[in-house]
Amino acid sequence: MKKLIEETKQLDNQERVVDKIVENGLLYVQNEFGNFVVSEVLNRFPHSVCDKIFTQILGHFVKLS
Repeated sequence: MKKLIEETKQLDNQERVVDKIVENGLLYVQNEFGNFVVSEVLNRFPHSVCDKIFTQILGHFVKLS
């Protein structure tokens, strides 16, 4: 996954990666390996691409902390 995230440069492909993450986003951020994937995406992809992830976890910060 790390290699995929590092090599995904086109916005439409980044959006596809984010769409797959959002399908189970809350589960990913609660799993040590899934959380790593989400963190890498948030660090490497533009904010505009990651909006769906931000929207999904918004309001769940207490549960996720």
